[in-house]
Amino acid sequence: MLKRLPENGTILDLEKQGGSTEGTERGRDLVQQRILPHLEKLQQDDDVDVRYFAMTAAQGWTDSMRTSP
Repeated sequence: MLKRLPENGTILDLEKQGGSTEGTERGRDLVQQRILPHLEKLQQDDDVDVRYFAMTAAQGWTDSMRTSP
């Protein structure tokens, strides 16, 4: 959802206008700079469930980046 964040406005505005569902530079930057570092830190957590979900979330992001144009 966050990778779709438009350069201006909100995702709701984008959907109302029937805009593109492709990822944007703003959204990719947000995820890479604000979210992935925290997921990487959580991958070192003592709790196995926390590590699992952090790795799953981070892997989902990298997989989607490989298949995106």
